[in-house]
Amino acid sequence: QVSPEYLQVSPEYLQVSPEYLQVSPEYLQVSPEYLQVSPEYLQVSPEYLQVSPEYLQVSPEYLQVSPEYLQVSPEYLQVSPEYLQVSPEYLQVSPEYLQVSPEYLQVSPEYLQVSPEYLQVSPEYLQVSPEYLQVSPEYPQTLH
Repeated sequence: QVSPEYLQVSPEYLQVSPEYLQVSPEYLQVSPEYLQVSPEYLQVSPEYLQVSPEYLQVSPEYLQVSPEYLQVSPEYLQVSPEYLQVSPEYLQVSPEYLQVSPEYLQVSPEYLQVSPEYLQVSPEYLQVSPEYLQVSPEYPQTLH
């Protein structure tokens, strides 16, 4: 049997002098071969790479775009005048495009027919005002 008071340790015996806690730098050096990792430890099993479908779901509110992000500032819609200029060579038309094939100039006879009612002239258009029938006196004298 050991009496309990013999198991008591005085606090000053538990104190450690700071120089005993110092570690010499060479003890902190690690040899490079201990830092090598064998390739098989770097392998990842395929099932760890699987992503559960619910993690790929995107909540609809994250897909919403706030209207102000869709607004385009007017200055972005402006077109600089030099972009509206057309180079003269683009306005040139090659002569062969101006040629018209003779068959396009043919007019079918039925298009030349005029309906009789279009040939009718209303009587008031045939009336001649009397002053247009007057002959100036100097014209008959010139006939002599």
